[in-house]
Parts: sequence; C-alpha cells; structure tokens
Amino acid sequence: MKTRFIAALVLAFATQAFAAGSNDQAEFDKALRLASSDKTKPAHVIVDKLLKKVVSGTSLVVPQDRLVMTKARLLYQDGDMTKALETYQKISSGSDYWLESLEEKAWAQLRLGEHGNALASLNTLKAPLFTPLVGPEPYFLTGLIHLRICDYPKVFDAIKDFKERFRPRLLAIQELSKNGTSVAARNAVQKLASAPLEWKTIAAEAGQLPRLFYRDEVLSARVKSMQAGRATSQDVMARIQQLAKLDLKEIGTILQK
Repeated sequence: MKTRFIAALVLAFATQAFAAGSNDQAEFDKALRLASSDKTKPAHVIVDKLLKKVVSGTSLVVPQDRLVMTKARLLYQDGDMTKALETYQKISSGSDYWLESLEEKAWAQLRLGEHGNALASLNTLKAPLFTPLVGPEPYFLTGLIHLRICDYPKVFDAIKDFKERFRPRLLAIQELSKNGTSVAARNAVQKLASAPLEWKTIAAEAGQLPRLFYRDEVLSARVKSMQAGRATSQDVMARIQQLAKLDLKEIGTILQK
C-alpha cells in the first residue's frame, strides 16, 4: 500500500511538472507570436517571467540562453541598442547561441556607430574554426560597415572573402538541395540512427550540411521517430533537403544585397 502511495505521488508530481512545462512552452510560443506582430511590451512580460522561473530552477523547458537571446532581440526590436548589447553579452562563449549573439551584437553596435567593436565581433565569427556554423550575414555586414566608413578596398575584400570561404559549402548545399542526398548527409543520418541530434554528433559533416540544422524541431522529431522505428532514414533525409533549400534561399538573399 505504501509503495503504491509513493508511486502515485511520483506520478502526480511528474504529471504536474509536465503540465507546467507544457504551459511554459506555450507561453514562450505566445511571446514569439507577439514579437512577430510587433507587440513587444506583452512579450517582454512573458519572457521576464520565464527567465525568473528558469533562474529559480522551477522551469527548464525553455533553455535560459534561448530566453536571454529572445530578450535581447525584443530590446533590439524596441530600438534600445544599449540594453540589447548588455543582454547579448550575457551569452557565454560556451553557449550554443554564442555565435548568433555575436552576429546580432554586431548589428546593434553598427546601429550605435561602434564600427570598430562591430568589426571585432565579426572577425571572431569569421575565424576558420567557425566556418561550418556561420551563415553569409557576417560577410555582408562586414562589407556594409566598410562601406559606411568609406573604406572601399575593404568592401571588395569582404566580397572576395565570402566567395572563397563559402564556395565549397555552397556547392555541397546545392548538391544536397538538388539530389536530396550527399555523402555528408548520408554519414550524418547514419550516425543519428543511434546518437543524439547535437553538434558533436555531426561535427565532421557540419561544414557540408545546412547551418544549425541540428536545432530544427521538425528534424529533431523525425530523428527521434527514426530511432524508435516509427520513421525511416529517408524521412530524415527529406527534411535535411528542405533545410538545404532554405539555406540556399538565405545565401541568395545575401548575394542580392
């Protein structure tokens, strides 16, 4: 009887925790919808509340760094570049969101006229180590800053740098988008059949795959289904192909700029 009572308590607490977690995720999704409609004031209220819960340990559904990034983006959207910068700087170099925070911080620094600081942030992003993780935006922004300060030779250097560094990856993404598969994609899917969908699992293949594809929620669900025998490797590959097409669209937009 005592064992059944304890088991019932554990189940009750687990059910409550799941319900609370689901509610926190729903609240976060609501904040994102509000932000997309330019309703940042109520979005700030939700994000601040969730941040307090994460810090206190009462909710771990939405990662703290993701909430911090959302807070910084809301401040940027409000036009408060100073506070946005302060918030971006709370993302540590060990975070999965660090590179994105540097890129977005550079935009805020540009808006504040801090051209030297913005270029420093971008130079970090363009280090060879981060090439598989960085999109085309930092190269465009580098050229834009040099254009703003009338350093025209550096504008052409930024374009040349983009072409040289991005060409191999661009060709790989084009192949994946067109054919629906590639050597890198097949190797990655094979690894994901028994390993978690995270950066360290596919680090060797990441440079020839869509940027940050391992964060995609649709892909994550398909990988879990594949591991459980409810989906096939073709289902996973099909989503990677879709992400490759989105990557090409982003690159095309930057090239037009």
